[in-house]
Amino acid sequence: MPPSTRNRPGLVPPDWPWALRVAGECVLLSWLLVLATVLAVYLSGTAQDAAAALSADGAVRAATRLWGLGFGGTYSPFTGEGGDADRLSLPLLGLTLLHAVLAWGAAGRARLAGLLSVLWVGLAAGLAAGVLCLLGGGGPVWGAVPGVALVTGGTAWARWWRERRRAASQTGRTRLLPSGPDWLAEGLLLATRTAGLLALAALVTAGGMLLNGWERVTALQQALAGGGVAATASLVLLQLGWLPTWLVWALSWLTGAGFRVGDGTLFSPGGVRAGPVPSLPLLGALPDSGLGAVAVWVALVPLAVAALCAWSRRRRLCQLSLPGAVAACAAATGLLVVGAGLAFWAASGSAGPGRLTQVGPSTLGLVLLLVECGTGLCLTTVLLHPRTREHVTRTLFNADSKAL
Repeated sequence: MPPSTRNRPGLVPPDWPWALRVAGECVLLSWLLVLATVLAVYLSGTAQDAAAALSADGAVRAATRLWGLGFGGTYSPFTGEGGDADRLSLPLLGLTLLHAVLAWGAAGRARLAGLLSVLWVGLAAGLAAGVLCLLGGGGPVWGAVPGVALVTGGTAWARWWRERRRAASQTGRTRLLPSGPDWLAEGLLLATRTAGLLALAALVTAGGMLLNGWERVTALQQALAGGGVAATASLVLLQLGWLPTWLVWALSWLTGAGFRVGDGTLFSPGGVRAGPVPSLPLLGALPDSGLGAVAVWVALVPLAVAALCAWSRRRRLCQLSLPGAVAACAAATGLLVVGAGLAFWAASGSAGPGRLTQVGPSTLGLVLLLVECGTGLCLTTVLLHPRTREHVTRTLFNADSKAL
């Protein structure tokens, strides 16, 4: 054993420089992107509302507070104190995803040695976020520190686990889970496939909303940016940060429950109760009316998606016993609802004072998603399972025998 390894404390991983590099790289790059966007708005001098709120020495502070929105921080553009009259906490989920992508790539290049290295990545990311929060003046922005640590550490763990599984598959061990019942592994695969198709359906829905309200979106964009190229590009980048939030709202709309942009409002397939909203161009795509009689069919989309996913896994589900197949579908439904609950929570927050403190998907959407996906998965699996066909055949045969 080399002396450097023998004298190293047990809490220090052998690849600790790489762990620190992973944390510093993704935190710094995501922050620099937001800083460049804010500086572009400030230097252009054409985005009236945004540039007026900034001074030369406040650009870095504003960028840091905006960056914190992606990880649970709060941005108070006027008072800086985070009060109800000056509070923006609607997460920039696009920035969160970008940070996760950066962490995924950095962790892959580092080839982390083990769980201790992953822990160091999370702790170092939290420490780096704390240093950046000092630049933002502290206060409500400190809420971003645990968020940065969790996102960075969680992504690094996922990449480390994937590399371990890939190495295990080369030695013949290809099970998704190293231990546990087969129905649990099948439920995880089924949940992953269903979540992917639901995300695609939400993307199509969000795109349809944007096309329907494109005139309002472009009018608001022109009014805010004033025609400046740098201000227009910066405003588009800022809205891309909220685009995943918009997709989560679209998923809630697909369940039939809808979402709200302010207390007392509701945007759902069955109807719209609108109110004054912030002048963000993306919000110009909010539906202005319900779908009438067609609204009932919208709620069948998650059910159809779940049924399609169960049909695509029919061979593997039929290899399980009927109780095991139903258990796999129940596990997949539970995982979907938990994942959707986390997404709904992440896509909720405050967009301003007063009634705008209540913004985000409706919690009723989780109940409807449970019913719709659970019905689609379980019913399709039961109907396609060979035990069901055997039972139906036996019942019909006994009925014919009694008739004769």
